[in-house]
Amino acid sequence: MSTTKNNIPVILSTGQSIIRFGIFKPLDLILEATQRAIDSAHGIEDYLDELIVVNVLGKVGSHPASLIINKIGLNNVKPYTTTIGGNTPQMLVNILSNKIANGEIKAAVITGGEAMRSSKERRALETQTSDSIFDSLVLDQEADQIIGSDKMGVSEHEIAAGLISPVHVYPLFESAIAHENNRTMEEQRMFISKLFSPFTQIAAENEFSWFKDIISPDELYEISPTNRLIAEPYTKRHCAFLGSDQGAAIILASYEVAEKLGLSSQSIFVHSGADLNDTWFTSTRPQLGHSPAIKECVQKTLELGDINVDNINFFDLYSCFPSAVELALDGIGIDSEDRRPLSVTGGLPYFGGPGNNYTTHSIASMHSTLLAKSGFGLVSGLGWYATKHSYGLYGSEPPKNGFRLADTSKKQLEFDNKAVQVRSAQEIENITYGTVLASSVSYNPLGEVSMAPAIIELEDKTRIVANANSSMFKDLSGKNLVSQKVVINKEPLTYEII
Repeated sequence: MSTTKNNIPVILSTGQSIIRFGIFKPLDLILEATQRAIDSAHGIEDYLDELIVVNVLGKVGSHPASLIINKIGLNNVKPYTTTIGGNTPQMLVNILSNKIANGEIKAAVITGGEAMRSSKERRALETQTSDSIFDSLVLDQEADQIIGSDKMGVSEHEIAAGLISPVHVYPLFESAIAHENNRTMEEQRMFISKLFSPFTQIAAENEFSWFKDIISPDELYEISPTNRLIAEPYTKRHCAFLGSDQGAAIILASYEVAEKLGLSSQSIFVHSGADLNDTWFTSTRPQLGHSPAIKECVQKTLELGDINVDNINFFDLYSCFPSAVELALDGIGIDSEDRRPLSVTGGLPYFGGPGNNYTTHSIASMHSTLLAKSGFGLVSGLGWYATKHSYGLYGSEPPKNGFRLADTSKKQLEFDNKAVQVRSAQEIENITYGTVLASSVSYNPLGEVSMAPAIIELEDKTRIVANANSSMFKDLSGKNLVSQKVVINKEPLTYEII
């Protein structure tokens, strides 16, 4: 691969969209963001090779990219969509940057969006009508090619214990982190409130954020009718907000294309990247309070970018829940009191969490931040349950050795082979004892404990995933069960504290 400046990938332009009123469809948000990115890169239509729509949670059919290409009037651009994963936008940047660096393509669009607010309003009004320009547009053609793996993020054992929703799984990591740092759940709630409060100020200053209110640590910490306790130690305002109408698009191109279009001054260079998964299922991971995959991704991204973490000026760490940020801080090797901003958007609970496309907003915001202030930025994407990780290094100056993508294939095999055995109810004795490794105490809207799943290590070092016996619920409120000795009941598979 040549390392001339011409084939270095750059973020050439970006576009973001937000709609607060009316009833629209995800494709409307995607189209507006994409059109803005194209309008900011006059002439790019002649160089575009691919357009990829990040997986949309709302209904968009099987060829969303083709619909966008058709509506804008792009010629000979290949349409793609993706599987589920918040890591996807950064992963796509890594894939496309490598193609650009190798001379396989000249430019591409990554775009996506959600219209959850509109969908909720449509249901409330019991109507199918909308203000969407896509209502009557139908294409009779093959489905867009799909990028990514469709492997489920949870195992049968985890599903049986109620570990399906992210809001039930991410507190498991939190419990392990709190225990390791000798903090009670109340102390952990204050810790994460101090961690997330600065995110609200960043969101308040972001043109495309959903929420504009600056929230103090005490306000995030305090349980109230508008900020109920969801799952220890998370209140509502600690959790990603999915009810927005937001879209974002970025255009990647070679520096040569940027120069030909006279747009080099608005370009930010892509230096390096890495993608890696932790041991796939949460219950099988050797470490529940740490992410070896994040640590490896960061090390490789910085090493290939020929830069030290101390030289990073800006971060955008995926922030669906506090534990995601804490795992990233641990993997990067910086603490929660680092004075550098940990987000350039304001994070998923405050900027908004438009499905799998949040990280496209991260990259778009990093682009504008580096244009305005210069320096280096590190962006992270995260998929499933802190499972899939993608990192990218961006800079206002070109990389010395061109773009470099990490080969993590050997590490991936190593992590995959470290999965701990998880057993089913049929595989254990009638009476079995164990120790809690991670736990989650969840609450219903009335403030009552509704479930308390845990990952439990048995005496033979295998594991089970089980919910607490419902007779214990009233005694679990506010507790972190990590390190507690428990007895396992086989039918149904539950546990009780000894």
